[in-house]
Amino acid sequence: DLALHHEPPARTRVAIALQSGRDFGSDDLRTCLDAGWRPKLVFSGHVHRPDRRSQWVRETLCLNVAGDCRLCPPAHAILDLNTGVIERFSPQLEGVHQHPGW
Repeated sequence: DLALHHEPPARTRVAIALQSGRDFGSDDLRTCLDAGWRPKLVFSGHVHRPDRRSQWVRETLCLNVAGDCRLCPPAHAILDLNTGVIERFSPQLEGVHQHPGW
């Protein structure tokens, strides 16, 4: 399963703004994950400079692919469903992440 949500789950480092330390995450999304909903991936944005870009919440990998600034090219990610490889693109967010289990 794959979920797209504007905000990352609350109480995760992908939801916490690096400079202010404020949590901009979704309490509702976190409640669903805590209650047993287990998508393999949650793609989100909203927090443009998060403390981290990825974090596991139980068996769910949560990714924040938001851009780092309004003037930067849009950040985006490409997920290959056959291989489980996630390519992340932006000036500050380069790299490949292999999702285990695929």
